[in-house]
Amino acid sequence: MLTTIPKHKLVRLHGKAVKELNDRIHERDGHCCVLCHKPVDDDEKWHHVNFGNGNKSDVEEEGVTLCMDCHKNKAHGDDSRGIRVVLLQYLEAVNDEN
Repeated sequence: MLTTIPKHKLVRLHGKAVKELNDRIHERDGHCCVLCHKPVDDDEKWHHVNFGNGNKSDVEEEGVTLCMDCHKNKAHGDDSRGIRVVLLQYLEAVNDEN
């Protein structure tokens, strides 16, 4: 018997849909970086928590508001894996609330 593994359907948004998603994520995160709590301009794009794997979907459950400094640390800092764990825990908590 052959078992199939369901594929992860990627969501790619464009135009107005991206802006609406950005607005929802910024609103959920209080318009502040979820790591350092510094205010983040609403025009600043939200960031995917999962990185480097090409399986990033444009959905609220996978995005957070980060300032540019924290985004750089998440992507290239000495503790990027630890930061990713903190962000995943944050998303798990806010997603459980909804």
